[in-house]
Amino acid sequence: MKVIELEGFAEVQKTLAKLAANKPEWFPLGWGGIHAVSNPELFAAFDQRRGVFYVSVADALMPGFSPAEE
Repeated sequence: MKVIELEGFAEVQKTLAKLAANKPEWFPLGWGGIHAVSNPELFAAFDQRRGVFYVSVADALMPGFSPAEE
């Protein structure tokens, strides 16, 4: 999985980290972050061991819609 830097995504990361700190019960497996990835075969994924969310910038699975961009 290739994690990429996406313009403006740092604000998403910051906001969700604050939410996880304020509402830890919403993240029972812990919070490891959220990352944009370039994988075209992936819409979104969750790594339970690390508590990390991944969202793709690709629109291959739903043409015209990129989860990370939205």
